[in-house]
Amino acid sequence: MKVLNNLSIKVKVIGNAFALLVLMLAASGYAWHSMSQIGGEIKAIAERDFPLSKMLTHIGEGQLEQTIHFERALRAADIDAEEEFIKEVEEFKSLSKKIEEEIVQAKKLAKDDLARAAEADEVSEYQNVFDVISKVENVHNELDKQVLTVFSFVDRGVLHEAEEITDKSRQKADELTE
Repeated sequence: MKVLNNLSIKVKVIGNAFALLVLMLAASGYAWHSMSQIGGEIKAIAERDFPLSKMLTHIGEGQLEQTIHFERALRAADIDAEEEFIKEVEEFKSLSKKIEEEIVQAKKLAKDDLARAAEADEVSEYQNVFDVISKVENVHNELDKQVLTVFSFVDRGVLHEAEEITDKSRQKADELTE
């Protein structure tokens, strides 16, 4: 304590200013570091999560459109509108091909993101996303097979079998939209 009493006021003020300057630089350095981390996380979200979310949204929309075309085809078959039935079947098949391509792209993107994940929670998140996409792919493939079987039965005029499979197909379609 005597050492501080022996210092002049000028030295005390300069020392106090220096200590405050050091504390301010330390706080600024910490803020800079924290902002850099936040910037990296935002960049990761923008580069990884948004494109994947966009793909999954497109897949979901395509599956909903497929369901609409399926129902329209059944309605057309019910009222004996053959041209409309054929048109809706072709639309269904076209969307199916598009969805399959999008699923492949989404799986590739999720796999790439999984490989780039640095932290355990990111690895878990991307693994979960990859697993969900794989499940969607399996359900989509099963639904396609069932719907194409329904279309085949309707086309041949075997409506009883078509009705049985239609109920299963609607359940699969509901699984996809959950």
